[in-house]
Amino acid sequence: MQVSPYPPGFPKRSPSVGLRQRRRDSSEIPLVDIGVQAGNGHLENLFEDDLSTPELLEPPALPSAKIDWEIPRKALHSSIGFLVLPLYFSRPEVAPIIEVLTYGLALVTAADVLRLNIGPFARLYEKFLGAFMRESEKKAINGVIWYLVGVIFVLKFYPRDVAVVSILILSWCDTAASTVGRAWGRYTPKLPRSFLFLPIAPRKSLAGALGAIVTGTLIAFSFWGWAVTPEYIPNETPAWHWAQGGWLGLVTLSLCSGLAGGITEALDIGGLDDNLTLPIISGGLIWGISRLISAVL
Repeated sequence: MQVSPYPPGFPKRSPSVGLRQRRRDSSEIPLVDIGVQAGNGHLENLFEDDLSTPELLEPPALPSAKIDWEIPRKALHSSIGFLVLPLYFSRPEVAPIIEVLTYGLALVTAADVLRLNIGPFARLYEKFLGAFMRESEKKAINGVIWYLVGVIFVLKFYPRDVAVVSILILSWCDTAASTVGRAWGRYTPKLPRSFLFLPIAPRKSLAGALGAIVTGTLIAFSFWGWAVTPEYIPNETPAWHWAQGGWLGLVTLSLCSGLAGGITEALDIGGLDDNLTLPIISGGLIWGISRLISAVL
């Protein structure tokens, strides 16, 4: 009587056609495929059956890679800065720009109210725009709303040059802090949870803060050192110009603007979105610093 190679209760596998053919020819082959001497044929059948089982030969399916949409999000975030500069040089009236942005804000806000309260609309919204939203944003107010509110505020209440620098800091300092922090933040210490009694957002790194400070400094230095010249700003008195301190004034204003942008980007003020706080606070600080430099130098 032939002894089954399977333990009692072990589910038997149906051998493949090739395996059945090899079993019929096993009497002519003294060795099994893996080089083990076949005794009464049971060992051969056991090894061949196990090795011929499709689920053991085929590798398990790997989970599909998750697409990282952070780069497209930051690219869209930064693109606003490249739109602001041509507008500044074309010298349009600020009031029509604010009006258009206000209409856009009303449209985005209405869509967000529907998204947060109507399930089918939320699914449709996320189908087309969900890739540009973080998971934490899908149950919260859309960051675009805060972005538009911050931009409208600085255009309405700040001098034109300060407003432009504030929007550039919003567009590029935030992106620089995120990009540098993700790339090199692991090699630098985390920022403390408070600075001069100001709350710092969690998980902020020194690398990200330095990236924002350097970017803000370069923005201010390039803008006031190149864009704010008489040929580009006729009939306008900027918050700072070359007569107010020359190189010393420019370097001082640039460094202070970089620090204002870097520190503001790292703040966590009552959980408010940095798209709102970054342009408003940094713009206010830069305006005050420019007034101080004009008075001292």
